[in-house]
Amino acid sequence: MRKILMAAVCAVMLVGCGEGFRFEVEMPTRYPDATFYLSPENNPTTYYMKAKSDSEGVVRFEGRMRQPVAACVSDGYVAVSHTFFVEEGSVKFGYLSETDKTIVAMGTESNDAYNQYLVDMKALEVKYATCDSTCVKVADIEAEMNRDFEALGAAVQAANYDNILGVYLFVKEGLWLTAPERVDSIVACFSPEMREHPYMREVLQKAK
Repeated sequence: MRKILMAAVCAVMLVGCGEGFRFEVEMPTRYPDATFYLSPENNPTTYYMKAKSDSEGVVRFEGRMRQPVAACVSDGYVAVSHTFFVEEGSVKFGYLSETDKTIVAMGTESNDAYNQYLVDMKALEVKYATCDSTCVKVADIEAEMNRDFEALGAAVQAANYDNILGVYLFVKEGLWLTAPERVDSIVACFSPEMREHPYMREVLQKAK
């Protein structure tokens, strides 16, 4: 039943010509003439749309969608890409940075901002992995580390109140780190469109 409901939700998100925003997603694979799926994040067995890779293994998705979403490319069973955002514009894939060869989506506002967030997160991980604990209590290091990670997430969320990245960070972590009495004031900071996003409505309903 859940799979049927997810398929119905996916169908609602896609819209016909002239409606919603236009998107393109292009990803290289190792498999020519194979079928791939543009799937919701964490749901690789259902999909928004499917497409075949070309003779060089490049798969392309394009169409219109009612709302931006967090997605992945899947083979129908498992995700074959990291989470990325389907939003207006053209999404392509490349390396996270010159030193980190993780393959990520790029080319649109939310994806590029998310990549920078990942780079900054990794920098914090390196900082605390090499932190000298001989002179500082481990508990103090952990407390400082948690504060830094939470501060970074909050700053990126606040800088993206008008797009899907801000919503994504809020529903994944921000809401649960926010005192109940502050939730309404933070939600009010989001753009009207993002306040009405299905992700936002669903997580606020659960929180209540």
